[in-house]
Amino acid sequence: MAHTTNAAFPPPTWLPSLPLMVIAFLGCLLFLPNLSQADNNVNTTEAPLDKKFGYLLIQLDVGGTAPSLQYSRYSDSRKRGKSQSLKLKTHDQEFLMVPLAKGNYRVEHIEAPMYDFPYKKDTKQETTWRFTVQEQKVNYFGKLTIHPEREQHYVEIQRSNNIGELLFSKREALTSLIGAYELVTATPFRDDFYPYYTEEAKQ
Repeated sequence: MAHTTNAAFPPPTWLPSLPLMVIAFLGCLLFLPNLSQADNNVNTTEAPLDKKFGYLLIQLDVGGTAPSLQYSRYSDSRKRGKSQSLKLKTHDQEFLMVPLAKGNYRVEHIEAPMYDFPYKKDTKQETTWRFTVQEQKVNYFGKLTIHPEREQHYVEIQRSNNIGELLFSKREALTSLIGAYELVTATPFRDDFYPYYTEEAKQ
């Protein structure tokens, strides 16, 4: 018996062919936002800063599965505004740069989990974890180190001001990163080796 189609219900002619549907779908993907960059982490100074904003630059050497820090603005030892969380990238990223409104800030705590070992370091009352952001400048937070070796209730976390070494050994990368903005220190403590490295750079 010959096979016949139901003439009362012909296939709709307005449906596009399968190849056209695939091409249209792939074309839509080109216009989707880059989800890997959908946070507030900025790695260049190509975007112009708003007035009364500056960049915070953090040099990273961090371990763990999802390190982050929480910070807030303060004035006269009182918190101003809501706390903000900043994810610390760990893969092939030495510098993290974010735009912030000018003012005084403090790191409230740092989270450095490692698989089944959650860890949080409270820094709210420590003056060494405060920083200042000046407008229209790149403000160097310092080098943040979270050591990969850890115990269940202890992780070694350090913040160091090595702006002299940074200017001496990373000058080319730093110039490309910050562009024409002036680099200033945002730490409450000085780099004792800064004069040595600046003299070395002149030679």
